[in-house]
Amino acid sequence: MEQASRADIRDLLRVKEPVVVAAGGVAGWAVPEWSPDGLRDSHGDCVVRAVVHAPNGAPWAHSAVDHVRKLRLRDYVAFLRSKERDAPCYMALEPIAHLPGLRDAANMESLAPDPSPEVKLSIGSDRVQIGLHFDYEDNIFAQVYGQKRFCLVSPRHSHLVYPSDHNVTQSELNDASEPDLSRFPLFGQATVIEGIIGPGELLVLPRTWWHHFHSIDETISLACFFGSASFVSELAPIMGQLGPGYLVNVAKQLVVHGLLGRKEAGKLYSHPPNGLVLYRSIVRALKGQSDRTVGSFFDADPD
Repeated sequence: MEQASRADIRDLLRVKEPVVVAAGGVAGWAVPEWSPDGLRDSHGDCVVRAVVHAPNGAPWAHSAVDHVRKLRLRDYVAFLRSKERDAPCYMALEPIAHLPGLRDAANMESLAPDPSPEVKLSIGSDRVQIGLHFDYEDNIFAQVYGQKRFCLVSPRHSHLVYPSDHNVTQSELNDASEPDLSRFPLFGQATVIEGIIGPGELLVLPRTWWHHFHSIDETISLACFFGSASFVSELAPIMGQLGPGYLVNVAKQLVVHGLLGRKEAGKLYSHPPNGLVLYRSIVRALKGQSDRTVGSFFDADPD
């Protein structure tokens, strides 16, 4: 698709298939202000969260506090450019509201069907990988600067991607683009959609679709999240593909982290445990509220 309006995106999400939009209104953002240096100059004093020495493969086993730092944007860009840096780094999903003026400049709300989307900004080095995962929310993903390679897998193939026992949204797979099939043989049966997204392009990504990004260059991306998954109608069927043992573990988590309130150390790029998500869904239902999930990917705070 060459162009997209709010109505177009609503129709695309209704089909529940991901689509790349070649010129979705963001081509004009590929200007100096929308580069790491431009954002450093315009918003360098803003405090952001960044993952330093970002791990490759499935990052969920890593502690958030070991990798996430709070620092000024100008210091992050300096670290990004540092010759001493020996691993990828990623300012991941920073709420754009924390950088005054950028929300209006991006104007992602003009495309989102939801009147109150959550827009987040990411700035990363080359070689950044976030492991294969899916989001609770629908996402209009805008590539503003640099290029990313992506891999997509349908939720119908969730039983082939080795979902984590911790949270069903994240895969234990080492790399969706170059998987180790000796460790993850079932993934060889999955249908994988691959491509590259560059400046000015959008990826309309329905919730529960598995995706993996690998930065080819320094990159800037925007993610516009809205809506959220129903535990009953969207998450439970995915868990059902994984067998009774998986569901027993969810029940244990519900007791430990929900009923007993035992906290677990934050994992990198991770949602809470499945059982706690279920517990919160039940509480909302008992209050007469929607069973929709609450909270976005990468909410961990190092402080």
